[in-house]
Amino acid sequence: MNTETKDQDSFVIKLSGVNFSYNSYQALNNIDLNVRHGAYLGVVGPNGSGKTTLAYIMAGILRPTTGTVETFGNNVGLVLTNPENQIVSLVVEDDIAFGPENLGLDAQQILDRVERSLKITGCPELRKSLVTILSGGQIAQVAFAGQLAMDAEIIILDEGTSLMDSKAKSTLLEFLRFLNTEQSKTIIHISHKLDDLYAADEVVFLLDGEIKAKATGALELLRYFKDTVGAYVRPGSFLLYRSFLEEMGLGDMDERQATHGLVQGMAWRQVSGKVQRRKS
Repeated sequence: MNTETKDQDSFVIKLSGVNFSYNSYQALNNIDLNVRHGAYLGVVGPNGSGKTTLAYIMAGILRPTTGTVETFGNNVGLVLTNPENQIVSLVVEDDIAFGPENLGLDAQQILDRVERSLKITGCPELRKSLVTILSGGQIAQVAFAGQLAMDAEIIILDEGTSLMDSKAKSTLLEFLRFLNTEQSKTIIHISHKLDDLYAADEVVFLLDGEIKAKATGALELLRYFKDTVGAYVRPGSFLLYRSFLEEMGLGDMDERQATHGLVQGMAWRQVSGKVQRRKS
């Protein structure tokens, strides 16, 4: 791996001509992808498009059949589709400490990393909890804390919302934005739901192991590649509504303000119509 000096405008991951095969099955085909420091990159595609393979390649779990992957000395953390599969201890603090212990850190360093990770993920009260009694959303928080305790500068989330209810999903998406904007973490969020990637500043569409489209955000991907992407990925009600608001010239407002403006506009048109009919 290349260990060049990092700066705020540098790439933290670079894939060049990456191919990967499972025996005779070509999972990834000639992937070229650069990820900037501090980016929030979304990767969307249908099941079987190669998203998880791409995540494993970037995390270093798999090596490409051909091509190169550079992480420039950055630590890359991966949160799996089912975070329970990466929990290794019965007690939360022991699970978070597992990684730092294997790095050979001393007891105080491990303690500091556990406390800091729990604080960042917003769940210090779970420290002494048994993982067996936690909700799906809490398990995800613990999995993220474990990656932060390993000092991960890049965090990859592979379909992390698929097993969550709407409340837990909303909390997780807000947390990803917090990690990206407040903690300067580079986020790579992989999903088959375009709605999940609304906060991403770049989105790539993966199909049959190839990058078919790139855009500066989920809305732009939907706008310019609707026929291509829409045939394989459902935009979701939230993204469709945001797209509608943009078409109405209300794209700069939040949903509540925009909806209020639409209702007021409709009421005004109804009143105006009645006045005109009375005059006539």
